[in-house]
Amino acid sequence: MTPQMKLSIIIVNYRAWGHLQNALDALADDFPSDWEIIIVDNESEPASFSAFEQKNAWVRLVANPVNSGFGFGCI
Repeated sequence: MTPQMKLSIIIVNYRAWGHLQNALDALADDFPSDWEIIIVDNESEPASFSAFEQKNAWVRLVANPVNSGFGFGCI
């Protein structure tokens, strides 16, 4: 049974994989099991998205094919 999420962290990304990876690396070891990170990726290249997804299987990634802005990425 999956635990009920107490906190969802939504991050909107636009071609900032390096900064995002640094943040996730800092959080990974002690990240609570009842929290989740959802990354909405605005218009990155498929290869970059795929590589990041493989390295960070513990986060949820959503591909947005266009850069529709921060507000839309949070919906």
